[in-house]
Amino acid sequence: MTRKQYPSVLVMLGIAATILSGGCAQYDQMVMRRQAKVKVFEEDPFSSEKSSARLPVPGTVPQSYSSAPEILSKRKIGQNRYRTFCSPCHGLRGRGDGLVLKHGYDVVPLSFEHQRLKTAPSTYFRDVALNGIKSMFSYSDVLSRAEADAIAEVIKANDYGENLP
Repeated sequence: MTRKQYPSVLVMLGIAATILSGGCAQYDQMVMRRQAKVKVFEEDPFSSEKSSARLPVPGTVPQSYSSAPEILSKRKIGQNRYRTFCSPCHGLRGRGDGLVLKHGYDVVPLSFEHQRLKTAPSTYFRDVALNGIKSMFSYSDVLSRAEADAIAEVIKANDYGENLP
């Protein structure tokens, strides 16, 4: 074979592998359709409840549940959302020493101990979380107004949660 024939041979092998591997998925689906299974709400001889439907674990909150603040305290929600969305830049204690600085991000976030931020109203932090400011982008697509308010309260109270290093 000449050098010019190698690419065409590789293309042919790729096409053949694609065609041949397509049969596996069909076979697996046929086997899954025939396998023994228990349908929803049928009696299940293997479970202690004798039902195929399982109850959720106590304390489980569905993702679509819009009243999460009723279940968790507003402070706990604020601490959780702060750790998730704010601490990568602002650090676990709000000092502007988050992990992004260790990974090459060259804009140092302000510390919440900065005098201007100490005197800022909590609505300022809520608005910044929802709308962004300078190099900080908006979190309005992932945070509700209530969650942003909870974060603002955590920042103003300087209470970022327990078990911090």
